[in-house]
Amino acid sequence: MTSVSEMSVDEWASLHRRAPAPTFSAQPAWALALHDAYGYYVPAPLWCHGDDGARYAVPLVASRGKLPWRVYSGMPLDTYTLALGEDGRPAPPAVAAAAFTYLLAHAGQSVDLTPWPQCGFDATSVPGASVHARETSLVDLSDGAEAASAASEPNRPAHDGRRA
Repeated sequence: MTSVSEMSVDEWASLHRRAPAPTFSAQPAWALALHDAYGYYVPAPLWCHGDDGARYAVPLVASRGKLPWRVYSGMPLDTYTLALGEDGRPAPPAVAAAAFTYLLAHAGQSVDLTPWPQCGFDATSVPGASVHARETSLVDLSDGAEAASAASEPNRPAHDGRRA
């Protein structure tokens, strides 16, 4: 990575419309909800600029305190973030690791990142990262909620739409 720049919430929302992030906490709605609930968090996604000219979005929030420091979090409340390509899809693991490494060294006075467990790289390999073990369950909703529910309960009778 060669630099970092601010990304507008409108750009983030546009990216989300093209391809929603695979974790809700890396979507604009989560950052906006944090702002509405707590006030001191503001949506602050950043672009990481690659050596090849490509940009990678990293969904973050910034916290406002009494001092004029930029303190970034991805994401608060033990939720996740990940690096996204300009097409909205998760960045390749090596790119995500490079983006997180760059952000930890160059973005604001403090950066706290919790990488999405499925991002494909070992977060302990990122210099300066503080990694904590977490248990996570993933539900694939790509085929709809009913299909996900049926897959999680293989012995459940099929629902035919009629009420008992």
